[in-house]
Formats: sequence, structure tokens, C-alpha cells
Amino acid sequence: MTTNTSMKKTTNRQVSGGDSGVPNASTVNLFRRKLESIHSNLMESHRDSSGYSSPIVGAEREAVNKKLLSVILPPGYRVGSGSITDAEGRETGQIDAVIEQPFSLSFPVVSDTNRLYLADTVGAAFEIKSNLDVQGKDALNKIREIRRLRQHHIADGMVIKYDRHMIPSFIIGFKGPKTIESLEEKFIDPLDALAPNGVFVIESALFYGRAAGGDWFMAQGKAESVLGFLSCVIESMRFGAQTKPDVFRYASLLKGAV
Repeated sequence: MTTNTSMKKTTNRQVSGGDSGVPNASTVNLFRRKLESIHSNLMESHRDSSGYSSPIVGAEREAVNKKLLSVILPPGYRVGSGSITDAEGRETGQIDAVIEQPFSLSFPVVSDTNRLYLADTVGAAFEIKSNLDVQGKDALNKIREIRRLRQHHIADGMVIKYDRHMIPSFIIGFKGPKTIESLEEKFIDPLDALAPNGVFVIESALFYGRAAGGDWFMAQGKAESVLGFLSCVIESMRFGAQTKPDVFRYASLLKGAV
């Protein structure tokens, strides 16, 4: 799939005509500078940790949390890391980054940023890798763990879109595929419900993904890729927030517990 534009979004929504005035140049430049600054800060964190041991490389995950996710979220949302469980007892291993929906329930494990999350209250989850050319398979396997969880109760015989009961999940790689075509070939599969919603390659300045609910985003360029990634995450979380979480159904996990 190719495009001649720096950012492309396909959607079934129509955009109506409105004010046709020319945007203020200083506003446009400020908006672009803010997005490019986020990209530059992420790459600086990657360069600082390059070649160091695993604990230092873990600082890359912290950089994504603090310099990308936490920066753009309004008050009420919490970003951390940890394990996610659903009401049927399925559980992931350690997840690099998790955004909780407001008024959520989670439990600290060792520290406040490392938590046990309930699937129903998770807005989005992220797997973060230094180099997707090397670690791409590991990232996909972790995303499949997350996507196997069920966020909401599904009654027998009920037919719903999988977006309604799967956690929006994204891969962030500091390095990886250099073109949209190779990114699509390695990571994007619209027919696989367990595939990631989207993949953001920071150094290559690429994003490709589908928000929960159906909108596709394709973006190339420093500012454009950051905006494409954030737009896809926000739309996915907005879609998921339409379903009320039922925390009490997790009481089923307590039966027989000692």
C-alpha cells in the first residue's frame, strides 16, 4: 500500500465544509514544533541508552511513558506498567505501558507505577522495543497475549465486534522498518484479530494502524507520525469508553481462593 501524502487517514465519516479561512502560520508552526519536539525527545532518550545494559535500556520505556503518553493525556488518566488480568483468569506477563481509563481499579505491585490491572478498566496497552527488526517477533507475541484477554462479559449466543471486548494494543519501536510497505508486511494484518492495532517506528518516523472502531491511520514524517499514533490511540480509547466496565464480575476470581 502506498501514498503520496505525508499523512493519510481512511474513514467512513464524512467531513463537511466549514470556515475556509487560511490557518494562522504561527499556530501551524507551533503545533508542528510541539509534535517534532516529542519526537526529538524520544530519540534523544534512545541515543542516551544505546549500548547499555538492560536496566538502562529500560529507561526507554520510561521515556515513552513520560515524554509521549503522559504528556498528552488529560488529568484522570494514569500511565504505568505491570500485568493485566481478565475476569476469566487469563493474565499477561509484564506489559511495558498501560493507560487506565478514569475511575479505574488497579493494584500497586512493589511500586505505584508497577500495577496489576483489570482488563475492563484498561484504555490501551503498549509493547516498547529498541529495535523491531530484531525484537519484532517478541513484540507481536506479547501483543497476542494482551489481545486474548476479554474486557467485557459476552453472554452465550451474543455476537459483537471484537473491538468491543479486546484491549487496544500498540507496538512502539525506536528502530525498525524504514518504509510503510515493510511495516505493513511485517506487522499489519486486518484479518487477524490478535494483531496490533498499530505500530509506531520512531526513528523511521512511521505510523500505521487501525483504531478500535474502524478508522485507519497512515503517517510519515516526524510530526505526522506522532500525530497519527496519538490520534489512533485516542480514538481507540474513546471507542472503548463507550462500554461501562463491570469490576464486580471479577468476584469470580475469588471463588476457591485461599
